[in-house]
Amino acid sequence: GLSQSSIINLAVIDESHCVSEWGHDFRPAYLNLSRNIKEFGKDQYKTSPPIIALTGTASRAVLRDILADLEIDKSKSESVIRPESFDRKELKFFISRADQVQYAETTFKGTLNSLPNKFNVSKNDFYNASGKDTYSGIIFVPNARGFGDFSYGVIGTKDAFENATKTKATYYSGKNPNKNSLENWEIQKRSNVREFKTNKIPALIATKAFGMGIDKPNIRYTIHVGVPGSIEGFYQEAGRAGRDRRDAY
Repeated sequence: GLSQSSIINLAVIDESHCVSEWGHDFRPAYLNLSRNIKEFGKDQYKTSPPIIALTGTASRAVLRDILADLEIDKSKSESVIRPESFDRKELKFFISRADQVQYAETTFKGTLNSLPNKFNVSKNDFYNASGKDTYSGIIFVPNARGFGDFSYGVIGTKDAFENATKTKATYYSGKNPNKNSLENWEIQKRSNVREFKTNKIPALIATKAFGMGIDKPNIRYTIHVGVPGSIEGFYQEAGRAGRDRRDAY
């Protein structure tokens, strides 16, 4: 359609690591991106637009996948442009380990209690919304609907967060975490994110379904409850903090 009335000068695939991570999983349409762009983006002279694939996080294995799946000629030195280092000096990392599964909730609450000290502010100031100066945070959990006592799901983690911090949190997941709820989840989860992004609520409990490419500058911390699915996934999610280049944990 578009190529019949306009010239497509460039095709840009943002968050291109998804080609690798999701294309072989549950979105095989990603694997046809290059083919479709070259076929349907041709101009009247049958010339296809150049393709640029962008990502902030790509291991060597993921990069190989991107080059292969998007049919980019890796023999050319200019095919891959990368920074000298993926290190972001403003991001500080720490691990809080629960010795046994039943201590997970206690360890999580202990982590929340210790975070304000890292920023030398009081717990009250740290966990209350304060406009653009809010110490916003994202807590990533493995499942929308949890299991076990602490649950590892968004609702159980939200309850534990609110209990520990005495402040309000909101939540986001692909599917409705409350299977008995009659609310329109698609509308509700967008509203939840809006409250987080506009600093009305300081913390968001989320699954990995949240926020590819989110550029909220004042995310001061991310917490992963449980082990993320991959190093790439972890760094992608942790990298949502500190976008203003100030220290984040």
